[in-house]
Amino acid sequence: MTIEENCIQIDSAIIHYYVAGNGDRNVVLLHGGGTNSAMLSWKYTIRPLSKKYKVYAPDWPSYGKSTACTGKYTNDMLIDCLRLMMDAWQLEKTSLVGLSMGGAAALGYTLLYPERVNNIVLASSYGLQHKAPYHLLSYVLLHMPYFSKLIWECMRRSRFIIRSCLQKIIHDPALIPEELVQEIYTVAQRSCIEKAFFSWLRNEVLLNGMRTCYEQRFHELTTRTLLLHGDYDPLVPLLYAQKASALIKNAQLHVFHKCGHWLTRENPDEFNRVVTDFLDEANG
Repeated sequence: MTIEENCIQIDSAIIHYYVAGNGDRNVVLLHGGGTNSAMLSWKYTIRPLSKKYKVYAPDWPSYGKSTACTGKYTNDMLIDCLRLMMDAWQLEKTSLVGLSMGGAAALGYTLLYPERVNNIVLASSYGLQHKAPYHLLSYVLLHMPYFSKLIWECMRRSRFIIRSCLQKIIHDPALIPEELVQEIYTVAQRSCIEKAFFSWLRNEVLLNGMRTCYEQRFHELTTRTLLLHGDYDPLVPLLYAQKASALIKNAQLHVFHKCGHWLTRENPDEFNRVVTDFLDEANG
């Protein structure tokens, strides 16, 4: 199945996206933050899903091949960007698959526009927790002058540092091939990603908790929901996904054993199978 690349203008940003498949049912894949991009997270997912669905996988503003946007990088900005992308693609309704930061955007969008979402898949999703691990330390470091630039400069210069960072989010070091390290090393050369991601983090990590936590609104969700989570996720511990699955009316939880935060790179085969089964069941 051929994967095509296109661009659309969304306010001040030019959004690059991948599209594949000819199905009459749509799926939008939303990647996470950090050094991420649509192809980094979904390179092993787009083609399998496109056998039955028309799949869109955009690069968020400043990520991948998309340009930067004016204004602040916040979860609300991502939600509005998703709204504008769906309008530009003329999608009246779709299924959303969100990873980490992309999961929070998918959650927020679904709460605002439930009539436009068929199903929602939340993978290692942000937006479920009140506080980050080591929350106070994270807050202090994020608001230290030049901290983000120092971290990014280390990644730009050292593949060893990149591998060390990946070992914090991927449970099994054997699942970190040199190819992935090189992909991230290439991405890290773009300074606009550093500005976008750390701007988003500083907006989200407040002194006393996370700005975006949808726990108090889980009862409002009626959209069929699948939560996917690694049992060794260090960024969003599994207990938050377990709690969300109990509070969301029409939800189910699938746990990936011996996996961390980046499920689509740690176990893409299981990820694709579970998501496809979920969407097929939902769509009859």
